[in-house]
Formats: sequence, structure tokens, C-alpha cells
Amino acid sequence: MPQPIKVHSQHPPGGRCTLYALYATELASSLGLDRRVIHTDRRDAHGEGFPALLVKGVALQPSDGLILSPEDICAALES
Repeated sequence: MPQPIKVHSQHPPGGRCTLYALYATELASSLGLDRRVIHTDRRDAHGEGFPALLVKGVALQPSDGLILSPEDICAALES
């Protein structure tokens, strides 16, 4: 069974949490996967806390070290 696309988000979501949730919605729709938003108080950007976008259980890493771009997501999916 494929793993869902996950977003680790604060509640209420801020800018990156909102952006990553939108990315997750598009990815899940395009790939036919479920999407889950996990609300957490743990701040750990691109890791186990917020903000993070996880594909196949792995937190995607932004090439600029700050914010995931569509290019970062495409590169992660190609590998």
C-alpha cells in the first residue's frame, strides 16, 4: 500500500505550512495518493516537525535551505 503524502504543520498554519499543504494536495491528486496533515507543536523545518512535506516517509529538502520549490519536489520524485 502506497504511503500518503504528509505535511507536518503548526495550527493554525503559517505561510510555509499552508504552501506545503497546497503542494501536498496537488501531489496527492496527481499521483492518486492520500494526503495527511499532521498538526504538531514541534518546530523542525524539513524534518520531523513543522513545516515539512514528506513523500514516501522522507522529508523533502529545499535546495535553498529555506522553502521547498516545485523544482525541489520534482527532483525528489525523480530520484
